[in-house]
Amino acid sequence: MSSMKLWVEGARLRTLPLAIAPVVLGSATAASLDSFDALLSALALFVALSLQVGVNYANDYSDGIRGTDENRVGPLRLTGSGSKKPQAVKSAAFISFGLAGFAGLVIILITAQWLLVILGLASILAAWFYTGGKNPYGYAGLGEIAVFVFFGLVATIGTNFIQTGLIDPLAVLVGPADDRCTRHGVATHEQLELLDITVCFWHVIVHAIYGCRSAKLWLDFLRTIV
Repeated sequence: MSSMKLWVEGARLRTLPLAIAPVVLGSATAASLDSFDALLSALALFVALSLQVGVNYANDYSDGIRGTDENRVGPLRLTGSGSKKPQAVKSAAFISFGLAGFAGLVIILITAQWLLVILGLASILAAWFYTGGKNPYGYAGLGEIAVFVFFGLVATIGTNFIQTGLIDPLAVLVGPADDRCTRHGVATHEQLELLDITVCFWHVIVHAIYGCRSAKLWLDFLRTIV
């Protein structure tokens, strides 16, 4: 396998729909307020994808140096298999985090929402310490909470917020709904087939598009009662 294919394999592309879904939902709820911004949505998507790839490489590195992946069965792990040096995988993780941070900074400059700096740093730290560091919280049974917060609430509400400038109650409601799908994917991604995650992803996409374009009335109705 070529070096590039190894890096692509290590990025775990099949998990990327889990990063795309909350951005779609956040943008969909912003569109229901006539506040959709294509540039900000694209930047939010880039941030989400970069963080997802970064956490995948970080997990590969951390599990690899701990020996967790030595006897694993399933998709290739770069560090555990010896395909790439641990330091190279670690660097790939931080490059991904850096790209996410750069795109996040562009968002902040456009929106002038400087408090997002704190949120961005928290997201990167959460991504690294999921399985990294001396006491990774992912091994302490706290991974579900982090996924709920960052892939459910933060990603969905944040995408909506940078476009609307407010905390939209509807985005708050759909954030946990997206998290139900995301937690399932993250918690069992070693056993899931590509079709499982794809179906999960498209379930969210279809509902978002249906809500915004085909039946916007139901979004307006929900907004009147929250």
